[in-house]
Amino acid sequence: MSSIKEIQESIVEDFAILDGDMEMTNFYMMELGQKLPEMPDVLKTDENIVKGCQSKVWLTARLENDRVEFQADSNTAIT
Repeated sequence: MSSIKEIQESIVEDFAILDGDMEMTNFYMMELGQKLPEMPDVLKTDENIVKGCQSKVWLTARLENDRVEFQADSNTAIT
């Protein structure tokens, strides 16, 4: 398993290739998001909604094996 530092360096390298191109960065972010598992509808509650966003965004966090795991979804691709 990779260390957090190795994972972080890999992410930084991936985004460095995009050289600040915001259109490509947004496209890449949406591509990464499509690879994530879907958030179950049962978690899309008012309690988990992120207030202040123009889009509907749901966010949860839980502790799993000494790691915080986040799960999120939105009604828009870019979010």
